[in-house]
Amino acid sequence: MSFLRRKAWIEGLDDILRGGFLEGSSIILLGPVVTFKSHLAFQIIYGGLKNGEKCLLMSTNLTFDTLRTNLKISYDWDLKSYLDAGKLDFIYYPSHLTESTGRSGGFEGIREITFRTGEGVTRVVIHSFSQLYSTVNDESLIMSMVYRLKEKIEKNRGIVLYLLDNGVQSRQFEENLKSICDYVLELRDSEDVVEIRVSKAPIPHSLDWHRLFFSSSGVGVGAPTAKTVKTGKKSLPVRSTLPSLKTFIESP
Repeated sequence: MSFLRRKAWIEGLDDILRGGFLEGSSIILLGPVVTFKSHLAFQIIYGGLKNGEKCLLMSTNLTFDTLRTNLKISYDWDLKSYLDAGKLDFIYYPSHLTESTGRSGGFEGIREITFRTGEGVTRVVIHSFSQLYSTVNDESLIMSMVYRLKEKIEKNRGIVLYLLDNGVQSRQFEENLKSICDYVLELRDSEDVVEIRVSKAPIPHSLDWHRLFFSSSGVGVGAPTAKTVKTGKKSLPVRSTLPSLKTFIESP
């Protein structure tokens, strides 16, 4: 039996995933702040757009113009043409919308996200889910959205990606979310080297950590990180040389 996949369009990651994410999957991207989760998420969206998919991106801390400028400077990606063509739908949902309207504002925001994940939308990114969680401040409402999106994305045979910062959500909520989602991708910062691993997937997978690397065309995932051997010398980490990376790392 053949199973269709949605590529991440991230060098190295699709190989680890044995071709990409299974269609209809919900995915968690979890890690500390400042571990480049945003870069991975935007690349997954952009790869889908280039492949002709219809995508929805919700951001709690970046307007479309800011995001467009950052991606254009860093990777020469231009989202405007996809927005104009109706291939990209963008929602800006900052915290002040709910601060002024209370629970009703949270309900309206979540309803908008689920409503706009309409027929034909095959990639959804919630950036960031942790900030949405803090803004809405209603776990039952958030979980209802997760189930609704899961149902819709399975019907559309697409993928939905949630960006989570460690320690923002309650531990019970985070574990419940992990149990619902099909994939969990974890990031960590080990001695200033950012690494990623697949800790949960519906197919057999390695638990090895892999180092992230950057180029002018985007983020990539390298070979498994070698086990540390104490030699008395500290190895030099691979760092990004792009000057604008800090401008769209997640804010606390």
